Amino acid sequence: MILNKFIDWNEKYIIGVDFIDKQHKLLVDQLNTTFVFFNEDKILIALDALERFVVTIENHFIAEENMMKKRGYPAADEHYILHTKLLHQIKKLYEFIREDKAILNLEVFDFLKSWLLDHIQQSDKELGIFLNLQ
Repeated sequence: MILNKFIDWNEKYIIGVDFIDKQHKLLVDQLNTTFVFFNEDKILIALDALERFVVTIENHFIAEENMMKKRGYPAADEHYILHTKLLHQIKKLYEFIREDKAILNLEVFDFLKSWLLDHIQQSDKELGIFLNLQ
């Protein structure tokens, strides 16, 4: 069975900061696209899509960190450390897959889905609350 979506975007992922919500939606869309290519057994295309996902994550983290600094977010240091750790994990995973030290499989997608949605619903929700109170 070919699935055309891995994550259903819904309201619970909205933090109330427009540019961040748009980037989160883009990340979900990119992960869904990667999953579709994977599910269609188009592995090389899926790996290219996964690379775009990783680049988008990095750019998203930079944008969030700039906003945290600009607005004086009190938990910015902790959030930055979390970003650094997550980005390192994701880049290392992508590197291992590209070098055939790991394979792109459902466990990889489950990991990416979990960290993305957990990050949005926990750390970024807190950031959204702070930014919306300003």
